[in-house]
Amino acid sequence: MTRNPPVVFVVDDDAKLRESLFWLLESANYTVEAFESVADFQEAYHADRPGCLLLDVCMPGTTGLDLQQQLARQPHHPPIVFLTGQGEVEFAVRAMKLGAVDFLEKPFVADQLLNSIDQALKLDDEQRRRRDELAMLRARLEQLSDRQRQVLGMVVEGMQSREIADRLKLSCRTIENCRATILRKMHVESTIELVRLMLALDESPAHA
Repeated sequence: MTRNPPVVFVVDDDAKLRESLFWLLESANYTVEAFESVADFQEAYHADRPGCLLLDVCMPGTTGLDLQQQLARQPHHPPIVFLTGQGEVEFAVRAMKLGAVDFLEKPFVADQLLNSIDQALKLDDEQRRRRDELAMLRARLEQLSDRQRQVLGMVVEGMQSREIADRLKLSCRTIENCRATILRKMHVESTIELVRLMLALDESPAHA
């Protein structure tokens, strides 16, 4: 699936630092959008835009930690790299518990910052690919008939064709044909692969 290039969203109320970060990241060939407040970022951001957040911890009004908590309640949100001028352990612990990729103290080392951003963008890409795969899997499931879904459920439970046939009072040949149709519609070549996909779907978040 073709996506727009990822964006590093910089949110920091310090105009000089924000400009410095903008030029540093652009010189490293990132696409950058910078905002002086959480409100400005929220007005411009949409969850379907790939990228990550480079976020100041303490800002007037809604803080970086406030934004992280708001985003954490949503099904999909960008990975976050925090910047702080305070270096307080309690902030770092809270941020990391909520899934922050990194927590860097100002003044930061440029190479360390770029490495953290690379990690955040890689994580965002992996998460989006995973969601795309799950969406495709669900779409394929929708193509199955009620009978095929019933048989699929029994296959995932580990039942053999003869057992399924006896349970449904159908011929073994009918069940074998049904299983072959399920494999074809689900775009897999083996029962093992089919079961693996279904287990992955069961383990995924409801809104993934």
